[in-house]
Parts: sequence; C-alpha cells; structure tokens
Amino acid sequence: MRLLGTDKLIEGWVNAFPGGDVAVCAAVLSTIFVAAFVLDAFEIIFVAAPILIPPLLIRFEDAVWVSRLVLLTLQASFLLRPVGYC
Repeated sequence: MRLLGTDKLIEGWVNAFPGGDVAVCAAVLSTIFVAAFVLDAFEIIFVAAPILIPPLLIRFEDAVWVSRLVLLTLQASFLLRPVGYC
C-alpha cells in the first residue's frame, strides 16, 4: 500500500483533520475500534497500524501515551465478536 502512496494520502487526511490533536487521536482510535469488529488484532497491527499510527505519533510529543491508547483500543478486538477470543 505504501508503494501506491496510500501512506501519504492518509497522512494528508490526518494533518487536514479539523479539531486539533485530540480530535485526530479520537478519529484514529475510533477507526481502529471499528476495524476491530471485523478484523483480528494481528490483522490490524499488520494492515492498519503502519499506515494510521505514524502520522498520529508525529502530532504528539508523548508517543508512549498514544501507543498505550492504541494498545487499549486493540484489546477490543479480543472482546468483540465474531473473531473475539474471549
């Protein structure tokens, strides 16, 4: 997907998102949460995370905090049906 320029397209969308850093973080986390309904956590990590997370980490100074929020959101895929383990 990077070969086709998808990462630059998503980065442009993230940078143009109105509402500030908190709104961008909420939008990316909600996208990951919605993907957790149909994808497994490993699929999200290998498909969505390399494209969605780098522009998000660039906007925030504390990357550890944002990474923890992303990991908490990824835990939803373990709880939600139809692919949830729990």
